[in-house]
Amino acid sequence: MSNHIANHLDAEIAKAGEQLEKLSEELYEIGEPASRELDRRLKALKVEYKALQRNYSEFQHRDHDGALALQKIHILLDHIEREESSLEHEANFLHQSNPSTMALAVRAGSHLVDLYRQGKQHLIGDRHPLGASAFVNQSADEIKAMNKHSG
Repeated sequence: MSNHIANHLDAEIAKAGEQLEKLSEELYEIGEPASRELDRRLKALKVEYKALQRNYSEFQHRDHDGALALQKIHILLDHIEREESSLEHEANFLHQSNPSTMALAVRAGSHLVDLYRQGKQHLIGDRHPLGASAFVNQSADEIKAMNKHSG
């Protein structure tokens, strides 16, 4: 096998591996359950990638030309690249989709809590709603000093 072919295949296989890692990170960001089916396909693709690496390694250690083995490597590499492209397209679609109902519920709950706090602050200000106790936020020395002044 010529160095040109070997360098080209090395670069293509490394590029496919990097793309798989990028897809893994992207699917992790999407999260469950939206990415469940894509994750299953990604795991199958990783198995095919390992088979590609194994086939290429065996091909490199052969003494003869192995045109058929080289053809199989190219077919597997093309398949992996097409599947990666498909997964990336679907993952991008999921990133652009509307938020899930759970995300909407969390946002709505957070908004309601903020509105409640703003309303409470507007109505009662910084005062404690039940009044101030002589014992709240007072040290023991301050309480003794208050007893001396009142008695």
